Amino acid sequence: MTKKLVRINNWFADKANTIVKLRWFIIVGLIILNVVAIMGIKRIQIDVSNESWFLADDPLVIAREEFEDIFGNNDYAAVLVEADDVFSPEILKMMRELGQELKSKVPYADKLTSITDMDFTHGTEEGLIVGNIVPDEIPTDPVKIAEIKKQMFAKQSLVNKLFSDDAKQAWILLRLSRYLNETDNTSMEEYPQLVVGRIVTEIVNQEKYQDFNLKATGMPVLNFEKRSYYSEEAKRVFGMSLLITVIALIILTRSFAGVVVPLITAITSMLCVFGAMGWLGIKVDNTVMIMPVLLVLAVSIGYSIHIVIFFKRKFLTTGQRKESIIYAVEHTGWPIFFTAATTIAALFSFLFVSIKTVRWMGLSAGVCVIAAYIIVMLFTPAILSFGKNRKPHPEYAAKGGGWVEHLFVKFSGWVFKHPIKIVTVFTIIVVVLIFGITKLEVDMSMKKMGLKVPFRAKLWHINNTKVGAMWSYDVTLKFQETGKAKNPAVLKNLDLLAAEISKFPAVKRASSLVDIVKDLNQVMHSDSAEYYTIPDNKELVSQLLLLYEMSGGTEAENWVDYDYTILRISADVDDFEAKEFEKQWTYLERRTKELFPDAKYGVVGTAVQFSTMAVYITKGQIRSLLIALIVITILMTIVFASMKTGLIGMIPNIAPAIFASGLMGYLGTPLDMMTMIIGPMILGLAVDDTIHFINHCKLEFFRRGNYKEAIDETFRTVGKALTMTSLIIVLGFVAYLTSLDKFYFNLGIYTIVAILAALLTDFLVTPVLILWTKPFGEEKS
Repeated sequence: MTKKLVRINNWFADKANTIVKLRWFIIVGLIILNVVAIMGIKRIQIDVSNESWFLADDPLVIAREEFEDIFGNNDYAAVLVEADDVFSPEILKMMRELGQELKSKVPYADKLTSITDMDFTHGTEEGLIVGNIVPDEIPTDPVKIAEIKKQMFAKQSLVNKLFSDDAKQAWILLRLSRYLNETDNTSMEEYPQLVVGRIVTEIVNQEKYQDFNLKATGMPVLNFEKRSYYSEEAKRVFGMSLLITVIALIILTRSFAGVVVPLITAITSMLCVFGAMGWLGIKVDNTVMIMPVLLVLAVSIGYSIHIVIFFKRKFLTTGQRKESIIYAVEHTGWPIFFTAATTIAALFSFLFVSIKTVRWMGLSAGVCVIAAYIIVMLFTPAILSFGKNRKPHPEYAAKGGGWVEHLFVKFSGWVFKHPIKIVTVFTIIVVVLIFGITKLEVDMSMKKMGLKVPFRAKLWHINNTKVGAMWSYDVTLKFQETGKAKNPAVLKNLDLLAAEISKFPAVKRASSLVDIVKDLNQVMHSDSAEYYTIPDNKELVSQLLLLYEMSGGTEAENWVDYDYTILRISADVDDFEAKEFEKQWTYLERRTKELFPDAKYGVVGTAVQFSTMAVYITKGQIRSLLIALIVITILMTIVFASMKTGLIGMIPNIAPAIFASGLMGYLGTPLDMMTMIIGPMILGLAVDDTIHFINHCKLEFFRRGNYKEAIDETFRTVGKALTMTSLIIVLGFVAYLTSLDKFYFNLGIYTIVAILAALLTDFLVTPVLILWTKPFGEEKS
């Protein structure tokens, strides 16, 4: 196997010689490639649809489409109004004006509900009247205002739903009609939901409303504000990361090639991949685009730095440029190829996660690594070949390296003096951290995401008011018998189920057709509170609903279908807690079978969407990590022709995931869309250092026949390169610690922990394991 490794190195040396000869063709070719890629990037389509998270055949997507076929769009836009008294003439005038403006200017606006615009039901001697209780001309007479307020508070279904019981908060709700051709729209300026969010935000933020402290919300507003925030935050953080990386490259490499080559290869790789997506019409999700961008920057730096450092060391020793280039590619070509292959394998494990966006991240990042590898191996030797030969550096050549190389040899000696202590401490830390992993939970609670982010702070405030809510879910009950929804027994059980849902943790209230029926019954009995009940007679229920419809009432359409076979309960939620909602779904499935044995149960909504995503994240994290580990172990075993070597190599690769995940468990950091990608991503990065270390150690053992000498030489030759690449990547991720958003902050801090853990494990544990297990055979004289 070792002779085969020598032949492989010779093959890479031969290719390096060819690259030097064709350097101008390569450079011109890359320039043309960049031009074509830039043209492709101009054609990129941004996927801003919420539905892009799930696969087309996902049960959640199918259930949502069925729900919308019956009840229409589940999205809404809303505005929270806060004042000393929301029934004051000034506030009522503002709400009327704002409501009319929302209804007339917001696309897909369907039905507006507020204190000044609503289906208010009251009885007269002649029958039933459904219409606004607040007249077209807002009264200023305190007596008239007091009467309106009194009648409003008499409606139990409105208190702490449309306005608070202290009259300090009110809710303006704009229901939306179903979006048209949403899948054909590809930008924030075109996608219906984001257009709605943008226009609602613009209306509310007008100068004439500034004194009223209005707060817009709803999924369209949330997604517009979220994507606007991440678009700017990603630019800021990545720009800072790039600046820190450039400074780190300048300080650590102290060479033109060491700075320019990694940056050009990273930029070219990104341009090629995203340019190809533009030409092929593959949509890009800009909220997670940062992941492949970060990764390609990291691997481009890692791969090119190895070549540059080997070139620089040989060039200082010999002064011969071409010979140094061939030497660098000869000794780094195979390990870089193998590290690229294992990194790609780890990233492609994302394809086994049932979330469309995660699959896109894994696939695009893997393709980026392929592009980075090809460009690094072609461009780096070509650029390094420019320049003249020099005289060998006398001190460097005489000592066999600089002070840094000799420092690593001393460090190697220290490791050999304390092997038992190192392994013992490492084992204890791993055991403690594995216990921390058991504390990990999937959670997308707004509190855990960071309330210092402006749009999230606003939403948290709204959710903590008596009327406001952000998330929701809908329970649907489908009966076979037409008109079954008018059955008093069914409605009473529906009322019971809604009451039970209202008592769930995190649920603020539950609404259904029952609220309308009970209100109608009360109205028809002189507004007596004792009649706020469901009539026992089915005919009476039918008459009440018919009278309501004939009087112009339309609210019932939101809670029951035309044939009265499908009922809906809507639950408003003030925060998302994955574990709690899983309990609720389980309870509801059992409870609906008890109360409605002949009905088909379903549940949809934003809370369901996030709950399902939490399940997919948990399963996907475990599945992708296991697949990546198995594939990388098999690859390492095949390449090193030794199961023992493959298993040794996996220890420093598993360690980073254990360190990051265990620390997350102890610190209470939840698994979410960002933190779940850390494991496979770090596995792909950590394996690079391990492969370089083991590969060079095996080659040096073949030359020397002694494990200690081989490890000493490995520290001397690759120690500096491994340390530099890890430090540069770590410093780049430091920029993410400046973000107020926990998604970015957690990605930064745990990636740093994982990379440092990988480096230390490779330097401390891997040498000891090699020395103890002797995976390359017995020592020779």
